[in-house]
Amino acid sequence: MMSMPSSLKVFQNTGLGKLFLEAQARIGRAKWKKVVDAAYHSKVKAELLIPRAAREKHAIYVASPEQGILLSTNFCYTSGLLRRKFGNDKSLKVIASYLMSAFGQLQFELEGGNQEGMLKIEAFMVRGMKSIDPDELKSEEVDSLCAALEQFDALGESVKGDEGIETPRRDLDLAMASVLINHGIGGFENNAKLADFAELFLKDLVDDRSNQNG
Repeated sequence: MMSMPSSLKVFQNTGLGKLFLEAQARIGRAKWKKVVDAAYHSKVKAELLIPRAAREKHAIYVASPEQGILLSTNFCYTSGLLRRKFGNDKSLKVIASYLMSAFGQLQFELEGGNQEGMLKIEAFMVRGMKSIDPDELKSEEVDSLCAALEQFDALGESVKGDEGIETPRRDLDLAMASVLINHGIGGFENNAKLADFAELFLKDLVDDRSNQNG
């Protein structure tokens, strides 16, 4: 009789344990281990990483798509977003700068139906996110957004969305507001007014969520 790891004994009579042992017996332990490893421990070439569970802050991470990484189910990742006009690095930073700004976070809150808000983001919500297209921007706009994102990242500060105006990402929001005004967002006197609107709208949403869940 084939020996069974002690960790599996408790599951031997369950559907999952039965499936595991039958597959292992049918195709061989070594081959089955390769199948399981390929399914659960395969590396992905992520471009942007988005935490999806137990989120205590709003965060978007720019990854290196050249290096494969192992991801748990607590992350969503993007692939195939690369643009060529300004190079991959700048293009990804532009997309991340939008998603990381108050404008981008508003999408997360609204797509999430303002139920759990930033506490948990499901994959179907992330698939509904939209961003500005780096290829549609001017070179100086791309540089301004990349610089603003890098400066915010260097601060090492966290944002949740309930801070209002004058947040650690204020300069990022101002840079993003300038680009949005340049590309047709009207009704605001300047980028500061537009940034104020997004930040205060976001604060109202997050505060309202907190009150409902509190």
